[in-house]
Amino acid sequence: MRLLLTGRQVEITPTLRRLVDKRLGRLERRFDEALVSAQCVLLREKNRFVVDLTVHARQDHILTGVGTAASWN
Repeated sequence: MRLLLTGRQVEITPTLRRLVDKRLGRLERRFDEALVSAQCVLLREKNRFVVDLTVHARQDHILTGVGTAASWN
């Protein structure tokens, strides 16, 4: 699966990239070979962190999700 990782007001460090890869690995195991690409936007807003994820799968399926938390963990 191809991953496009973007940071807005956040520096994409190798540790942060590994964390995203680890979390997306769960999706890859669940959907096997159906996932084609993923676009992940990480941004920081005042006291919270936001992740906007769009996953493209075979047969023109698109999965989207937004999550917020106080930390990246």
